[in-house]
Amino acid sequence: VCVCVCGVRCKQIYSRHASVMASSVGSNFEEPPEGDALSIQIYGEIVSAQGFEYDDLYVKAVLELPEFWQVEDEQSVTQVTQLSRTKSGHKCNVAHFNFPLEYHIKYDNPTDEDELSRWPRVLLQVASLDYWDRHRIEGYGCVDLPSEPGSHRFTVHTWRPLGSRVVDRMRRFFIGGPPELQDVSHISQPADFQGTHLSKFGFRTESSGSVLLCFSCVHQSRSILEKASADKIKILVKHRGFKTSVLATLDAYRRAKQKAASVSATL
Repeated sequence: VCVCVCGVRCKQIYSRHASVMASSVGSNFEEPPEGDALSIQIYGEIVSAQGFEYDDLYVKAVLELPEFWQVEDEQSVTQVTQLSRTKSGHKCNVAHFNFPLEYHIKYDNPTDEDELSRWPRVLLQVASLDYWDRHRIEGYGCVDLPSEPGSHRFTVHTWRPLGSRVVDRMRRFFIGGPPELQDVSHISQPADFQGTHLSKFGFRTESSGSVLLCFSCVHQSRSILEKASADKIKILVKHRGFKTSVLATLDAYRRAKQKAASVSATL
């Protein structure tokens, strides 16, 4: 009789504790995507820019999504920072932005192939605004979004097109009309490129300043936890950035959770 009473009492305590935890934590959590889809939440920041020729800088960030990638908020694809006047740093002028970036993207390949297409990347265009409201291109650059969960910090070194004549430099100085790209996708791989080897030989550029970015990433994939085979895990580790140690930890957690559920069911 005492054993039965203790068992009932323990079950009541466990149920009360579970209800208190559920009410404290809540249930508004986004579930991992179904199937083999991969969901990535990225919270980032354009921190600063330095080493550019002119003052009053701003940065335009464009999210480039390859095939089979989608973004939840279309407005987040193109974002522009505020205008920042540079401040003297240790060795060069620094323009601080602290501009937030937030991307919720999803990869879902309808085919049975495990190979990923190109990884999403952010294209950067740095420009300046002079006293007469003329815009000058100060530099272009790009960076791949982090392929591993966690916090990441990138310094993107930029370049700008270089005119072949002296008059091009004079035009940039006097009327603010330097050479610029008509399509920002040419910063990395042109959108209409269909070949296998890209050559930009003959395109003259010169080095410019650098842009500092920070990202924090969360990856979600149901197939990783439920039905990923050993071969598929190797592919995910290679192409999606998941680490074997993380997978082992998640597997151990799943086994421990199942064991705890079986023990509580016997009470």
